[in-house]
Amino acid sequence: MTPHSLRHAFATKILEAPGDLAVVQDMLGHASPATTRVYAKVSSKRMRDAHRTAFGYRGAEDA
Repeated sequence: MTPHSLRHAFATKILEAPGDLAVVQDMLGHASPATTRVYAKVSSKRMRDAHRTAFGYRGAEDA
């Protein structure tokens, strides 16, 4: 574990909470959101959930 990996973990965890990249950007002290995106990664689950919400997907358990 390195300080750099801890920064990645921190940024990703904060992004998951409110889902607001600007919050993460301010907390990390970045001037550019592009720099923040290097650290904060959106989880696969969150992308899947966003896709399902956007397109009205209902899983087999909802059918």
